[in-house]
Amino acid sequence: MPYPCLRLADTLPSFGELVAFMTMSAKPTVSDVMAAAKREGRVLLQPRGGVGTYEGMRGLLTDIEQGGCADIMPVTVDSHTRLGRFDVATKCLENFPNRLNGFPVVSHGYQVMRQLNDACRKPLQIRHGSPDGRRLMAEAVAGGITSFEGGPIGYNLPYCADVSLEDSFASWAEIDELAGILTEMGHTVEREFFGSLTAVAVPPSIALACTFIEAVCASKKGVRAMSIAIPQGGNMVQDIAALEAIPILAQRYLPADCAVYSVLHQFMGIFPEDRPRADALIFSGALAGYFGKAQKIVCKTHLEAKGIPDTAAILDSLVLSRAGVTGRHVGLPLDRAPIDDERNAILRETQELLDPIVWETDVARAAIEAFHSGQMDIPFPANDAAKGDIFPLRDANGGLRFGSTGNLPFSKASIDRNNALLKTIPRQSHSTLVREAMMYFSNKEPIS
Repeated sequence: MPYPCLRLADTLPSFGELVAFMTMSAKPTVSDVMAAAKREGRVLLQPRGGVGTYEGMRGLLTDIEQGGCADIMPVTVDSHTRLGRFDVATKCLENFPNRLNGFPVVSHGYQVMRQLNDACRKPLQIRHGSPDGRRLMAEAVAGGITSFEGGPIGYNLPYCADVSLEDSFASWAEIDELAGILTEMGHTVEREFFGSLTAVAVPPSIALACTFIEAVCASKKGVRAMSIAIPQGGNMVQDIAALEAIPILAQRYLPADCAVYSVLHQFMGIFPEDRPRADALIFSGALAGYFGKAQKIVCKTHLEAKGIPDTAAILDSLVLSRAGVTGRHVGLPLDRAPIDDERNAILRETQELLDPIVWETDVARAAIEAFHSGQMDIPFPANDAAKGDIFPLRDANGGLRFGSTGNLPFSKASIDRNNALLKTIPRQSHSTLVREAMMYFSNKEPIS
């Protein structure tokens, strides 16, 4: 029987050998540690990190693990592998490994992934950005990796100009099918859905709607452990409210036997260049994750504005984030009224986006048609499968709102609230206001 994803290369192990290898492992899975964190009310931390060579990657993971603050270890994949250019990635690995901006999993192969996995006590997760991650998924699970990030919307529309939604939904359905088969056999492969999208001022309801479409599709293929990951927007009330919306939406849209975890990406937009502001932004993200009861935070570093961070910056950011998520420095009670109001508004918007899609028999087809018609949309898509008719603005408190709702099926109540919150911002051109929304935390002076 040709198993999903594993059928793509004859260098991969048989399904029986793969299952036997997973059965022998005594290492906790990503789902194990996420479930424990949810049960115990803890927030896990995960950095980003990936280099080309095995020696370099093992050294990076060893340094991060010895630092003591990371709970889930990253394997960030290089750009060539993400786009399926495996031959190019292999040539770079052989001749110019330092030019790779991540770990070329397919070029190294599953046996090297097993060695890398064995070198760490803590579980690993594959982080990438591929519209078609099937071969990557195959090498990962054959290597003993128990968590795989991405989906047909979040890893296509923000990145790829020439991959159809039809193709990406089909590819990711095969990935979810393999995860579902392994889950049914007792080997849980957790799936994480990337709500950061274009990472440029994404309103929470858009991030949540996209990730829940992907989660519903995965659940229909048998996936039973999944993380809904959304980006820090920068307004504490809104970020807490968006995290609080995740378990409520999960109850509405996902099967009762699905384990659903809340994840926050620290700010994914334009970062401050100076360290004090960068550290403040990182710490505020940690606080948002703590107060919003996230199970995991994916951490940034103070070097975000300057390039790929070194190991010291990664370790520093983990220590800073750990200080935020312990709650030891925070003794003041939250004002629940604005959080509750924002959460209810996010829930209403998200349900208005999801209900016309996820109750259809063919959720993928309904989602594709919704994007084509503008009934679903994202800001600034790279792919014309989405219309890109919506764009973000920030209200007077820095909350993310819609400068245009395009053809989204929002109710009058949702549109009226959105517009009312934008009434107090200065009257300037939309292009200026959009730029200010994106540059909100940078060192640039406000435009007068």
